Amino acid sequence: MNKISAMREKRAGLWEQTKSFLDTHTDKDGKLSAEDAAAL
Repeated sequence: MNKISAMREKRAGLWEQTKSFLDTHTDKDGKLSAEDAAAL
């Protein structure tokens, strides 16, 4: 059960990092810049 909790915490942290990245790298229409899109 401890492993499941650790995985959930890790997922939550990754989700927060993703949201932060998108908040700082998207324009007002919610689109990534061409440079950021190419990096994916």
